Amino acid sequence: MSEHKMKPKLGPGSWQWRAIEATQAHTSQLGAILLAALDMGRNKLPRFGRKATITAEGAVVAPFITRASEFHAHAFVCSVADLIRNFRGLADHLKLSDTERTEMFTAVRRWCATDYRPGASGELFGG
Repeated sequence: MSEHKMKPKLGPGSWQWRAIEATQAHTSQLGAILLAALDMGRNKLPRFGRKATITAEGAVVAPFITRASEFHAHAFVCSVADLIRNFRGLADHLKLSDTERTEMFTAVRRWCATDYRPGASGELFGG
């Protein structure tokens, strides 16, 4: 398996495991975003797609499949400001180390694969 396709090894002590538990996985919006960012939970609904887009106005949109299996190609997820605030709150709640925080925000950054905001550099997600 190539390096970019490898999934993180999860265990009860890993930040990924703790974050999935804290967000209740598919039962919350933040949990569904986290699973998409970690490229996990592909066999459960509801779920966001593998990649999200940030619009010029700062909205995060992504493919989404509802519990009823309805597909929405560009579903509104949240604003970038809300995304950052929610993941910072999750990191604080879990008391993540600097390394774990960086890993989480890197996963979220990768999920937001396209950024159409003027002057966007990809560095606006600070942990």
